[in-house]
Amino acid sequence: PDARSLNISESGILLLVSDGFWNYAHKDEDAGKIVELINELPADADALSIARHLVLWAKKAGGHDNITVVVAIF
Repeated sequence: PDARSLNISESGILLLVSDGFWNYAHKDEDAGKIVELINELPADADALSIARHLVLWAKKAGGHDNITVVVAIF
């Protein structure tokens, strides 16, 4: 496995997703859709709620592969 370090200086959300998710959100216009999906949730939504919401979206988009979404809020 690879390891990466990030110097994060602002608040935000970091998403790590598998190809089971990315297969349904890999086009440029889908990046905006992901932001919209996150913004549908309350501002105080926790990481697990965001991840579940994104997995549900991928399933509804036809997800047949393993869909993995990891969310880190910082």
